[in-house]
Amino acid sequence: MINENLITEINATNFKVEKVDNFNGSEVPVSVLTFKNKYGGQENHEPCLVAYFNDCEECNVNTCFNDLVYGDVLVVGLGLGTIPTYIQKFKNYDSIDVVEDDHELASYVDFLHEDINIITTSDVESYQGSKKYDCVLIENYYHTDQFNSNGTMLHNYTPQLKDQDSVIVCALINKVYSNA
Repeated sequence: MINENLITEINATNFKVEKVDNFNGSEVPVSVLTFKNKYGGQENHEPCLVAYFNDCEECNVNTCFNDLVYGDVLVVGLGLGTIPTYIQKFKNYDSIDVVEDDHELASYVDFLHEDINIITTSDVESYQGSKKYDCVLIENYYHTDQFNSNGTMLHNYTPQLKDQDSVIVCALINKVYSNA
């Protein structure tokens, strides 16, 4: 996925990145990000991303990605940058922006492809950019109620969709919300 030589171990204020040996049978150490102040994390391991994006014959978990048109993409939540990197490498996109509110994490992740633009903000839940997107991928999870019809994330990101064919994808609950 991302070249492991570009990723260094770090024990930062809100997160840490460690190299893990034998991660899911990997022959080389894999960088794993874990958050200290919230749950979740991310692995720099392509088989995990192939499954996440439902891109294998035996995959049938995140069907929200089936037949998705990417176009101009906004990823909410940076992590290690593996999700925007996967989109950059394997999907048909026009642009990829990532919004992140952990400034230390955004500074640390300086190894992404030049096509991936990182936007830092004070709060990803309330971020209101001026650019419109075909696809908003919410990867920043706190509570699943943020994705219901009155949820903060769904409410705040809907105005950033381009048109009636644009969508918000919430892989955590395997949902695609249409702007139609």
